[in-house]
Amino acid sequence: MIISCFSCKNSNISTASSVVQNLAKKENAQKCLQDTITSCSLGNRTRITLLNSRENNKHIFIDVKGHNTDTKTNIHLDSLNFINHEISNVELECYQTSFVIKYTEQLGNNYYFTHHKFIFDETSGSFLFNKSFKTESTRNGLSISGGIIRDNTTLANYTGNETEGFEMKSIYSFYGFQEGKEPMIDSYYQSIKKLQSTNHKDIQLFGDNYVLNYISETVEMNTDNLSQYNDIAYYLEQSGLYEEAIYLLEKITNQHPDRTIAYINLGDAYWGLGNKGKAQQAYRTYVKQMKTNAIGAKIPEQVLERITE
Repeated sequence: MIISCFSCKNSNISTASSVVQNLAKKENAQKCLQDTITSCSLGNRTRITLLNSRENNKHIFIDVKGHNTDTKTNIHLDSLNFINHEISNVELECYQTSFVIKYTEQLGNNYYFTHHKFIFDETSGSFLFNKSFKTESTRNGLSISGGIIRDNTTLANYTGNETEGFEMKSIYSFYGFQEGKEPMIDSYYQSIKKLQSTNHKDIQLFGDNYVLNYISETVEMNTDNLSQYNDIAYYLEQSGLYEEAIYLLEKITNQHPDRTIAYINLGDAYWGLGNKGKAQQAYRTYVKQMKTNAIGAKIPEQVLERITE
């Protein structure tokens, strides 16, 4: 979609406020040199727009407007320190309280994706560069790695590169497509289990919604691995990552609505988040399925108490 340049034309409006008008004209002139690549919203509050320059296709802009923030920053694609310095595509994804800038590089038949996640910080009133993820896809395999940005880089100061001291960690990898092998969830499951048991801070990285979506798209949920997926969600809930646990448990219950134990975990996650209504709804489904399976006597007393609160 191209931004209209109608407002860039000269008008016969009174010049009583010439300074203000000149500033507005300058801003409109800049807008008329930009095309919208894509845009999306965070709930109903904030609009994120990705634009590029008509004068230089290696120059893009991120424009954020909302009731809490109004920020614009620019990125020179040829200055990014990625795999081969050749960005073929830039995309944007929005969630409830965060958004992701996705950079794509292609080298032969290999694809490299760099995803930069921004979250809104209520204290500073700014979007912060929170995490960076890199994924690779080749004929024989795929992988994902990531790291947490720890220096509170704001969107206004974002250049497209990770900051000094940034540490990238391997999260999941699989190689064997050419041998006819299929990706398995075992290694990722073991990583989450270990991180949860040791209260390691990296569970926030490994359990990020972006990683959960990547894993669930890479390794299809089925009867063989459903128990592991459910346990991953349970470990996330026990670590206080309630939104992440809910994200995965909703996927489980949508695809496998008869997975009874997932509903008690879903109820616990919503309860931890403070959403009593959603928690009670999940608990009721759990109780109903337990009674249908003639094992109602095994329903924890806490569940019954929470339903009636």
